[in-house]
Amino acid sequence: MNHPIKATLKSKQKTVAYVSPRTAFIALIPALILITMLSIFPAVVNIIMSMTNYDGAISTVEFVFFENYINFFKVYGNRTIPALLTTFRYMALVIIPIQILAFGAALLVNQKVKGRNFFRSLFFLPTILGIAVVATSWKLMFDPIDGPFAKLLERFGTSSAFLGSENALVFVSVIALWAGFGYSMVIYVAGLAGIDKDLYEAAEMDGANKWQIFKGLTLPLMWPVITICLWISLNGTLHMADFIIFTTKGQFGTKTFAYYIYESVIENQVSQGQSAATSIYFTIFISVIMLLFNKFVKSKEVY
Repeated sequence: MNHPIKATLKSKQKTVAYVSPRTAFIALIPALILITMLSIFPAVVNIIMSMTNYDGAISTVEFVFFENYINFFKVYGNRTIPALLTTFRYMALVIIPIQILAFGAALLVNQKVKGRNFFRSLFFLPTILGIAVVATSWKLMFDPIDGPFAKLLERFGTSSAFLGSENALVFVSVIALWAGFGYSMVIYVAGLAGIDKDLYEAAEMDGANKWQIFKGLTLPLMWPVITICLWISLNGTLHMADFIIFTTKGQFGTKTFAYYIYESVIENQVSQGQSAATSIYFTIFISVIMLLFNKFVKSKEVY
């Protein structure tokens, strides 16, 4: 008598249609064309442009080879290095706090309490409002004269310029936290829902308290989900320029590396060739950060 599982596998194998390598390659052609057009070709053009003095006029283009790359440190270092440091400060203000906030909110709305679906929607709402709406709303709230926070500080006999102060990056980070934690929260909620409830029951029967269950069971099982959320948050902070564009326009110590590249191109502060070289350095910077993050994640994996 045949084993039922083997019989099922054998029946499934019979229904699998054979696809020749040629047919498979033909099926991949549209995707390869799109990848080439949208990723590879622009990257090659950007590399070529970075070795020229291109500033919008093709007739005057000359190859300068690695001059733009040298100028990145030699001529424009007083702009780029501070932008890099600002990016690191912004990462420190956002990445871990947003995970703590999102995880805490996920644990809260994962409880079997009345109205939890309402709070899930409420926490996720800032994510779907859009950057322009969120940034403009918070800019009005941080108005140093008529904003609600300014009025609140008046009651305590103090004041602040908020987005116009030396702590502007902190307030931009607050906006980013409020706008982005809902997205990570949804991912955490999905991860918590995937944990077998029998494991919690077994831990409680063994006498474990809530903290022990959280530390020894929930956190290890949620680590893959935490990794995904960290990836998303890390990627967002490295590329962050949008909230700065709508709030401070890079003033008061909020000019990140991504905003510096945007400003250089839009306001024609440097040639487009120099901007292309800067963007390549930015790509290298992101790659190094991601590799270090990968190494950290692998060292914390639980098997």
